[in-house]
Amino acid sequence: MTATTLVFTGTVQDYIVPAGVFQLQMEWWGGQGGTGVNSGHAGGKGDYTKGTLAVVPGTVVHNYVGGMGAGTGAGGWNGGGTSVSQFIFDPPPGGGGGGASDSRVGGTGLSNRVGVAGGGGGSGNVPTGGWGGDGGGATGQTGGHFAVGTGGGLGATQTKGHALGIGASAIYGPGAGAGGGGWWGGLTDTVSPGGGGGGSGNTGTLGSPSMLNGVRTGNGQITITAVHVAPLAPTLLGPSNGGYVFASDANTFTWHQNGDEQISANFRWKPAGGSWTTVTGAATTAESYPVS
Repeated sequence: MTATTLVFTGTVQDYIVPAGVFQLQMEWWGGQGGTGVNSGHAGGKGDYTKGTLAVVPGTVVHNYVGGMGAGTGAGGWNGGGTSVSQFIFDPPPGGGGGGASDSRVGGTGLSNRVGVAGGGGGSGNVPTGGWGGDGGGATGQTGGHFAVGTGGGLGATQTKGHALGIGASAIYGPGAGAGGGGWWGGLTDTVSPGGGGGGSGNTGTLGSPSMLNGVRTGNGQITITAVHVAPLAPTLLGPSNGGYVFASDANTFTWHQNGDEQISANFRWKPAGGSWTTVTGAATTAESYPVS
């Protein structure tokens, strides 16, 4: 197995599935929320999400590694909310929300995400300011209130939060920390300098999924491990209509019928005197697939 680690760059990083690879082991770490410069508490840590993704060679996986929120209020890249001071007598901004880390297949929209690690919420920017809520897993942690440690911005869930992918910006709670990005973005304290809520993670339809709240400090990260499928032994199939197919290996398949040859990544068959046809629903790791 070959691992590729992607670190924060602030840009989309594409990964092309190599030949012979039909499964990826995916790991995502969300970005940490920023710590307000005058805060007595840290920004929330990013989520960890893991699972396996079924692919075919040549698939393009678009990767977004979340950035850490800034202590001066700027949100981390990929969905972290921003904290701002609205009036001249307001306290300085709280910490910005951490950006989510995610990967997308089939497009670059939020609906194309196949796995997400939520970012942490920023902390409130006063000495008693609440801590930022940790990002993910299924539900982000609620940020701490500026005085008693609870009651800050709510953490996001699988079905609600500030917005899909985007943490709330702290505008109406002076000095409050912003929400972390995620599957849904975390909320912010709207009345006091409390901490922002963490964004939620998501595993979609991944195989062997797992998530863990609050494990990442600093910027996020994505690690992709290519799982190579072992070549298959050649298998001769003889359907009743007189056609036959011949599978050569797990990456590409070579089909023969009465001297007519076709190479394809799909399962193919051909009746005597007929045309080549793709067999749908066949697993590319099967040793044989009967046709009739």
